[in-house]
Formats: sequence, C-alpha cells, structure tokens
Amino acid sequence: MGDEHQDIGKVIAKLETSKEVVANLKLQTFLRSAFLSEASDINSGEDVGKFLEAILQEGEEMFDYLANHAPVLIWIAGLDKGCFYFNQPWLDFTGRTLEQEQGNGWAEGVHPEDFDRCLQTYVEAFDARQPFTMEYRLRNRGGEYRWLLDNGVPRLAPDGEFLGYIGSCIDITERYEARQAIEESEEKYRSLVESINIMIVRWVPTGEITFANQYCQNFFGFSKEEMVGKSVLDTIVPKTSSSGQNLEAMVRDICRNPENYKYNENENVRKNGDRVWVAWTNKPIFDSQGNLLEILGSGIDITSRKLAEEQLRQREAELSEAQSLAKLGTWKFLSASGEIQWSEEILRMFGLEHPPSYEELTASIHPGDRQRHDEVVRSVLESQNSQDLVYRFFRQDGSQGWLWAKIEALVNGAGEMIGLHGVAMDVTEQKSVETALQDSESRFRKVFESAVVGMMFANINGQITEANDCLLKMLGYTRKELEAGLMRWDQITPPEYKSQDLEAIENLRIYGFTKPWEKEYYHKNGRRVPILMGASPFEGEPDLTICVVVPMEEQKKALYQRDRIEAELEKLNAKLEQRVLERTQALAESQEQLHRVNDQLAQRLEELKRRNQEMELLSTLNQYLQSCVVVADACASLAALAPPLFPNIAGTISIFDSTANYFEQVKTWGNLACSEPLFNGTDCWALRLGQPHLVGVQQHDLLCSHLNPECLPQESLCIPLIAQGETLGLLNFCSDRAGVISSDQQQLAKAVAEQVSLAIANIKLRERLENQSIRDPLTGLFNRRYLEQFFLQEIGRAKRYNHSIGVIMGDIDHFKQFNDQLGHDAGDHVLKTIGRILQSNIRGSDIACRYGGEEMTIVLPQTSLEDTLVKAESLRQAIASMEVEYKGKELGTLTVSLGVACYPNHGETMVNIIQAADRALYQAKAAGRNRVVMADEVFPVN
Repeated sequence: MGDEHQDIGKVIAKLETSKEVVANLKLQTFLRSAFLSEASDINSGEDVGKFLEAILQEGEEMFDYLANHAPVLIWIAGLDKGCFYFNQPWLDFTGRTLEQEQGNGWAEGVHPEDFDRCLQTYVEAFDARQPFTMEYRLRNRGGEYRWLLDNGVPRLAPDGEFLGYIGSCIDITERYEARQAIEESEEKYRSLVESINIMIVRWVPTGEITFANQYCQNFFGFSKEEMVGKSVLDTIVPKTSSSGQNLEAMVRDICRNPENYKYNENENVRKNGDRVWVAWTNKPIFDSQGNLLEILGSGIDITSRKLAEEQLRQREAELSEAQSLAKLGTWKFLSASGEIQWSEEILRMFGLEHPPSYEELTASIHPGDRQRHDEVVRSVLESQNSQDLVYRFFRQDGSQGWLWAKIEALVNGAGEMIGLHGVAMDVTEQKSVETALQDSESRFRKVFESAVVGMMFANINGQITEANDCLLKMLGYTRKELEAGLMRWDQITPPEYKSQDLEAIENLRIYGFTKPWEKEYYHKNGRRVPILMGASPFEGEPDLTICVVVPMEEQKKALYQRDRIEAELEKLNAKLEQRVLERTQALAESQEQLHRVNDQLAQRLEELKRRNQEMELLSTLNQYLQSCVVVADACASLAALAPPLFPNIAGTISIFDSTANYFEQVKTWGNLACSEPLFNGTDCWALRLGQPHLVGVQQHDLLCSHLNPECLPQESLCIPLIAQGETLGLLNFCSDRAGVISSDQQQLAKAVAEQVSLAIANIKLRERLENQSIRDPLTGLFNRRYLEQFFLQEIGRAKRYNHSIGVIMGDIDHFKQFNDQLGHDAGDHVLKTIGRILQSNIRGSDIACRYGGEEMTIVLPQTSLEDTLVKAESLRQAIASMEVEYKGKELGTLTVSLGVACYPNHGETMVNIIQAADRALYQAKAAGRNRVVMADEVFPVN
C-alpha cells in the first residue's frame, strides 16, 4: 500500500513539470516550422514572445485542471520549505482559502499530538532531499480530525536542479481505524489464548509444534523453547499408550485423515513422565489448494473423569452381576392368534415343564384373587393403560405363593392394540417378610397396651396424643377424655416441677436423651401421684416424645413408713434411756432388720430405675433401627446406643457378605478389641450351632477362633443375627472381667439381636425391591418409569438454572434379523451388549434407559444441542467399532441409528422432546441407518 502512494506522489511531481514539457514541445514545433517554411508570418521577436507566453499559459491551465480534478490532496513547497500551492480538493477538505494555507498556515490544522512528529519528518526529508511518507491527523471543514497518508517527493528541474517538494495526501481514516481494530482484536485473541484454561497447540503435518499457549506449557511442564520446534511425539504424546495403543500411528493418521479426528480422547505424557488423559478438539487448516498446513488443537484435562469412568465401569459390572441373580418372568398374548408366549422364569415360578394355556393359568390363581385378576385384564384391554397387581397362586406341586404382575397393552406401529404383554415376579418371600413386620408391629402394640407401667406419646406443647390403659388408670382419666384433649401433661403437672420438665425437654432437643426424673402428676380427683418419668424423642418427629411413667406411690409409702418407724424409735429411745443397757441387744437387732428392709427397698428401686432405663434405651434403639435406610446406619445406631445398655462390656457387629462368603466387622464399641475384622462362618461356634454361645472363665477352650488372640476376653457372648432363616451377621460381646455378662445381660443381648436382625432384613429387602423397581432386568439400564421421574426433575432444574437437556433416542439397526436368524437369546445378548456400551460411555450425571424393545434413550442434563450431537456420534462410533460374539460365533458389526433433540430447543415438555428425538431417529433409519440425525422441528423459546 505504501509503494502505491509513493508512485502516486511521483506522478504528481512529474505533473508539476508538465507545463514546461508542453511548452518545450510546442516551441520546438514552432521553430521547426519557422525554419523550414519560407512563407511563415512569424518574422519578428514580438510574435515569438507572444507565442511562447501562449504555450506556457496553456501548460499551466492543463496542470491546474489535472490537479484540481485529481482524487487526492496536492501541495507544493518551495526552497524555503513553505508551501505556496494547494489544489482545490485540499481547500475543499480544510474549508480554508489558499492565502490561509500558504506558508506554514496549513500546519494550524494538524492535530497537536501529531505536530512535532509531522514537522520532524518533513524537515529531515527536506534537508536530505529524500522522498517521505507519514501519517497524521488534519482538521476538516467540519472540525473533525481525519487521518491522512502524506507522500512527498523532491521537485527537480530538467537539468537536475532542486526546486522544492510536491506532495499528495489521501484520507485513510476508515482504513486506519480498521487497522487499529484488527490490531486490538489480534491482541485480545492472543491474550485470550494465553489466559484461557484450555490447552492450545498448533503443529504441522511433520509433527513439529509451532505454538503452545502458556496453560499448555504449564500443564505439561515444558517451557516454550522445549516445545516449539519439537515433535509432539518427543514431548506430549507417548509412542505407545499404557494399554498398548500405537499413538505414533494415530498421529500419522491424524495428518492423513484429519476429518476423522475432529474430537478424540487419548493418553498424553507430562515432562515428569506422568500419564494423563486429554480430550482434544482438532481443526485442520488448509491452503487454497486444499493442502494441510497445520492442525489447531484445543484440549482439556479429563484424567479425573477417566478414572471415575473406570471406577464406574467396575461398579456397573458388579451391579450387572448382582442383577443377573434377580429373576423376572415375561409373557406376551397375541389377540389375533390367541398365542401366549412365556419366558423360562414364568415356568420356573409355576413349577411347569411346558407353557400353560390361559385356562390353566387362570385355574392356578387363588379363587379369592381370580375376579380381581380378571377385572385388571379387562381394564387394560379397555383403557390401554398399564396396571399391576399382587395375587396368590398355586404351584404345580400344590404349594401356595404370591405373585406380582404388571400388565400392559401391546400396540403395533400404527397405534392399534394387538394383544397384551407384561412381567411377573415371585414375591412370596417379600410377603413373608411383610407378614413378619406386621407381627412385629402387633407385638409392639401388645407391649404398649399390656405394660405394667404407664406409657404415652406427648409433644412439647403439652398435648398427650396416645396413652396406654395403665397410665389412664393411674391418673383416673378415660380414653374419651384423652381424645377430647382434657388430659394434658402441662395441666396435670404441679407448678414446682415445670422447671424439671423444661430442662428435660432441652436435653432431648440438644443431646437426644435425658435422665429419668421424679415428679408428681395431679390425679383427676385432685390428689398428687408421685411418679418416675423417662422420655426419649420419637424418630422423624422432633416435637414428639415417648414417655414411660413408673408409679412411685408404693415406694413413697415405704419411705414414709421407714421415716415413721425411725421417728417412733427415736421417741422410744428417749423414753427408755434408762432401759438402754437391758435392751441394747434387742434394739441392735431391730435396727439391723430395719437396715435390711431399707437395703431391699433401695435395691428394688435401683432395679426399677435400671429396667426403666433399659426399656427407654431399647425403645430408642428400635426407633433408630426402624428409621435406618442402609445397613451401615443400623450398625452405627447399635454402636452408639449399646454402651449404656451393656456397661463395662465391649462389642462388635459383623455383617455377612454373601458374595465373598465371609463376615466383615462394621462397628465396635468399648475399650476391648473383641473380634478380628474378617472371618469365616466356621470360626464362630454360635454360627455353627445357630444359637447364642457364651464362654466364661472356666471354658476358655471353647472361645471362638475369630476372637483377637492378642487380647482374649475373660467372657465372650456371640449371638447370630438371623431373620427369616437367613444368617445376616454376628453380634459379639466381650468383657475383660469375669461375671459381667450376667443372665439379665444375656437376655437383653438376645432382645437387641432380634431387633437388629429384623431391621437389617427389612433394609436389605427394601434395597432389593427399590433396585428392582427402577431397572430393566435384561440390560441393567433404567426403565421407562424411572426415565419419566428423572426427566421431570431435570426439566424443573433446567428451568430454574437456565440449563439445556440433551436427549438421544437410539434403535439397533436390523435387530429383527438377530431374533429371526439366531433366536431371541442372541437378541437378548445384543441388547445386553448395547446396554453395557451405553453405561460405560456416559457421565455419572447422565442416565441410559431401555425405552422399549430395542429402543434406548439417553438423557444428558446440562448439555447443549451441539454437545449432545458430539456425544451421539461418539456412541455410534463406539458401537460400530465393536465386534459381538455369541456362543463362539461372530455376529458381525452392530450399528445403531440415533435421533437427537434438546430442551428447550425442541420443546418444553418431556413428551415433546422425546417425540422430536424419535422423529429424528426414524429420519436416520430412512436415510440409510448407522447415522445421527438432529430433530429439525425447533420450538420458539419464551
């Protein structure tokens, strides 16, 4: 650009001498004509002068015309460096006259910041007789400063004499501002690349690195000099990965086929040798002929994610193995043919060797449940809505069981109902457990109602919500009066005991327990009833407590009787002082007998207090156990509440691991290490015998092998945790002193073991039922019901935080061929394989579901439409690159067709988004399968 403006300046300089050139040419023509023509009229010197003036005037007019019509500003300076000529475009630009601009007047319009630089450039070039180019701002007629590009060249006479300078200016304001914007943009881009927490690296097809940003250098531990100019294989990419992958060949393939590596995840290496995983997004840069110039890669560290995915795959493999143990039968009824298809599990449930007819199945249903079964079937046929029910049935051997069944309408592609299908599961064991739970609750109610002490449920506001008959009888109230709210503990408590009640309530709130305390209640008839009160919080309701009320009237009477007798004895002693010597022996015997009575009363009172405390702690333990949702919580509750129940006795609770066939210690309490952390069932006499095993000081040869040999106890009690005939764990009590584990402590330990066993059995049953309700038994994927629940929660979260939700609908290509050619077992194997691939290629926050048949659905929370497309393509490639083998036979390559939709791009409800993804799936099928298609219908976002 600068050379072009210098050329324009030279042309303008030559233009100034054009009038002299024209004059010379015309003068030569005139003289030649005068010399050759004898008839010439020009004979006098006067005529020659006039002719020469005319020629010069014509040249000046031509110069003025050209200068004033040129699209540039022109100026001419003399030997004094002052400007004496400006063309009309200059004067039009500045809005000033020629007289105002002449000399140094033009400099008044130069921007003050540019004046010194402009003057220095002009003077230095003038003195050196050299051309110059400079940029400066000049004020126009509107008062606005505009950027000009000024090119000046020396003016020379034909004989080479220096005459001054001539220059030309053009307005470059827009170009200057554009250039400034580009420079600022480039600086911002460079700053962004250097400051962003993403690895940016550029390398040529030969492998040499041409650029690496600071974050990339810091991440890999190299300096800029150690990376730029070095091969990626000598710096950040190992030639072979930890798994044996040839990464050197992969780098060559990226250069040959860059379009296949727009996104890839591979193992990299740091300067210190550490292996890391990086997700690279690669952009090839080509020249105009399509030749690869560079690869621009941006990467993020996914090492933690890879480690998490590996752990997730291990956990999912364990879960898949556990799921295979859950048996779930399926069946299908086709209306047109009347055919019924049964799975092997259905036959096993009924103890049949051949599929039964519908009539035989109906006959096996318990008569009491047969009508309800028929009503459910008719309801599904009429409404096409799925329903489930639990009913009794008879097996082939005549035994009775319980069956859970879910019945759904079977609909073809046209939406027409063609039959019924469903699943069934034998829940006889669960029903047995439910019955046991009901019996347990019934026993608790019987204890509550038949207790010899008063019991009640009360809140901190003074209300008594429930009370047993013993308490009502103790205070003279009826149950109707209790239900009417006439019996309130704050109203029947004398004022002097209010402070003790408030202190107990505060202890319950802060510590979760309080010591029993003595107080009095008003009887309905107004008399005072002395009692011993114990209270503990009710789990799940912080304002509700369960209270045990022990009547103390008899004890108080005994104490009063003792005080009265002592008073009488004192009076008698005062009256019979003179008979002291004779009656000393008799009096001593009476006092000794009185002390024995007092000791017995004290012991009885202490025993009542201790039993009340045990009952309170047992009630608290039972409440905690009933509220536990995992086995670890139940063990922790026992460990926390066992020390006050078993003082000076240490203990451990171990849980049986059926998969590894050993017992593992979960919790301990006390200062004695009783048992080894891991042991087998044969190491414990109690587990062998199936009953509690007590070892005292004289039977140390019968100590169990699982006890710590370095710190053997003086006494040991092992109690198996058994529920419904299943051994769940072991409870062990140890003492370093003899005689501590008394018969009372043994009975209490057995009661605790029974409560813990039932609680652990209930927790395990609840875990199994919950897991079975949300998982597809064949693939291990989530089922459709869980999909709906999860999707509704994520839509609410996405609306609240303005996030996107990606949805991928997938369908196995040519799946019917697997079933038709190789049978349904091969088809099931294919579905399981696809399920494992999906679970191993999604994030922990994503879910993969079996939508129906061979259709799968993947939901990606907080994922944009573009990222969902990338994930769908990676899933498609992962499935297409895997070879499937079934019973030693290669099934060939599996492919899937995938449809992609996104919330809120394709709708704001689950139905709209699923439908959009499903339409895209069918478009992928119609376009040739084995591809990813994005839903084309986009809803406006409010």
